[in-house]
Amino acid sequence: MLMKQYDVTYYLASKEQRIGEYIIDRIAVFIVFMFLCFLAGICIGLNHLNVDVEGLDFKIYSLIFYLLLYIYYYYALEYYWGVTLGKLIMGTRAVTENGLELTSGEAFKRSMCRLIPFDVWSFLGTRGWHDSISRTVVIKKSAPLIVQEESLSVPNSV
Repeated sequence: MLMKQYDVTYYLASKEQRIGEYIIDRIAVFIVFMFLCFLAGICIGLNHLNVDVEGLDFKIYSLIFYLLLYIYYYYALEYYWGVTLGKLIMGTRAVTENGLELTSGEAFKRSMCRLIPFDVWSFLGTRGWHDSISRTVVIKKSAPLIVQEESLSVPNSV
């Protein structure tokens, strides 16, 4: 039996690109959050609802909503397009370690790992935790993906 193995070479995004992506994406999520809060405020006002915005419940619900939006932003954009707004502007994209498009599970795991405390500081090492745990990488879009095919001879089982 003859099996094919592929050796993939890609160019990882630089730390500067990753920092730029992070800043742009945080700003984008915040703008979307504020816009949705503005719409919610209009709906509350139009319906004459009595909402205690100073109360602890409101703050907890706001935090939960922000975290869900944060997870969904990364999950949806990286799963469907491989890029977030930050990656699009910085010229990078997220792929698997094999250079393939992210599956739904990989994109979700990658998004959830961003909630790990101090994940943003994990890039002081070689790879961020949300990359290493989900087995993904962020590569430069402009650089070619080089795939070399190797044939492996595997003995047939009897």
